[in-house]
Amino acid sequence: MQKLTGTIAMTAALVAVIVSLWQDYGFLITMKRALLAYFSFYILGAVLVMVFKTGIEDEWIKSDLHQRELKKKKRDKEMGVMP
Repeated sequence: MQKLTGTIAMTAALVAVIVSLWQDYGFLITMKRALLAYFSFYILGAVLVMVFKTGIEDEWIKSDLHQRELKKKKRDKEMGVMP
């Protein structure tokens, strides 16, 4: 997930550089835009990863655990094993 965040941030910086050079801006303005795009997307990505890890991922783990328990109970019931 962190690698994805870095990749998205780097892609945003590259797009900022390409667009700035295409619009014929100077080197310093181009680098400012690239740094701003990189840090903005990196911070946004990091916040989204934290939200995912604290909220959604916990729900997935609970849901997956519940499904495993149901499958185990069903399998035990089919085999005649009493809990």
